[in-house]
Amino acid sequence: MRRLTGLPDLNPQLRVKILNKVVLIGTGLTGVLLLFLGLHCLVMPELAAQGYGLPAGGEAGPWMQATGMRDVALGCGVLGVLWKHRSAIPLILGCVMILPIADVAIVLTNGAPLQTAATHLVSGVGLFALLLFSVLNQRTRQAKPS
Repeated sequence: MRRLTGLPDLNPQLRVKILNKVVLIGTGLTGVLLLFLGLHCLVMPELAAQGYGLPAGGEAGPWMQATGMRDVALGCGVLGVLWKHRSAIPLILGCVMILPIADVAIVLTNGAPLQTAATHLVSGVGLFALLLFSVLNQRTRQAKPS
């Protein structure tokens, strides 16, 4: 029977390899992006505040630097898990998933319009998809062939 997607049926082993590569590359990009965002907040806190969706200047600088350290630490954690403990990828991604949810709440409760929170929403959806893929990948790899 043909699938509705129109995609050809893939060999199950090839499907597992593709899913694994998507998870590994996505997790690596997540770690690198967190490092980049963290360094951006540390080096240019006022500009980062504007991009985050908060008013720049005043008290935003120290808060953005704290956010930057948080992102750098989480980026290192994600890359460390990717490097040494790949079975924990779903766990670390689940923890990181808290960030975009909290960021949306912070931005919206500080009076910013919904379109300002769009970046956080999009990153949250992408991260959630990667989290689901990582759980599926782990379950697929643990399943015993019949």
